[in-house]
Amino acid sequence: MAQPSQLKPLNRILQVPCNALPAIITGGTAYDDTTIKAEIGTPGTDMAAGSIYISGDASTPGVWIAVTTTWTKLTVN
Repeated sequence: MAQPSQLKPLNRILQVPCNALPAIITGGTAYDDTTIKAEIGTPGTDMAAGSIYISGDASTPGVWIAVTTTWTKLTVN
């Protein structure tokens, strides 16, 4: 009988080699710097700056970009 995997599902859409760390494009339900870091990691440690996170959170959906070690929400005017 097959057993369910205990591994966290991989939700990365794209991973691009970039110097020592990969730049990634991914998404989920996180809604700020803290919750994105908890979900996928810290820019500069777990992935390269310039990585992109697309949030599907119902109250604050948006696109976030990794700037140095912080996830910053993009604002379109």
